[in-house]
Amino acid sequence: MKRMLAVVLLAMGMIVPASLFAQQLSTVAVVDLNKITMSFFTQSQAVRDLQKKADDIRTEIQRQQNDIQQLQQQKLQADQSGDNSQSLQLEGQINQKQQFLQEYRRIKQDELNRQEKGLLQSNSAFYKQMYSAISYVAQSKGYTTVFDAGNQGLIWWAPSVDITQQVIDYLRSTTN
Repeated sequence: MKRMLAVVLLAMGMIVPASLFAQQLSTVAVVDLNKITMSFFTQSQAVRDLQKKADDIRTEIQRQQNDIQQLQQQKLQADQSGDNSQSLQLEGQINQKQQFLQEYRRIKQDELNRQEKGLLQSNSAFYKQMYSAISYVAQSKGYTTVFDAGNQGLIWWAPSVDITQQVIDYLRSTTN
């Protein structure tokens, strides 16, 4: 009987800490800081400039991608016709353009991030209010960690953990 009681108590001793550990796991949310910012500053000239710059960059990236696709089509035709020298030349051009495009994207994204950060810092009162709203929404929904959806390290997340619209709604309700 004492053995049975000892086994039960030991098992209980393992279950209780395991359940406490499970309660300490982080619940993660994502928020799109850019979307929040743009929804409040769309009338600002600085924001319109930032949006135009982002649109121009997207257009340029698309143009470069189209150029690469054309070169790839030409290379495919050269391969099919057996023109190895033309194929090698086109392959070199493709690689060069792909490397340029990759570097272009990195540089332009950094420029946009700096410009957006400057915009946010120039509106530090809103910036503080936005982070306060993110904190409030995240805590009220039980999230322990919030990531910026614009972070290049984030690849995918379920829409159910995106609290962007809830933060926007909260900000609108508290600023009106």
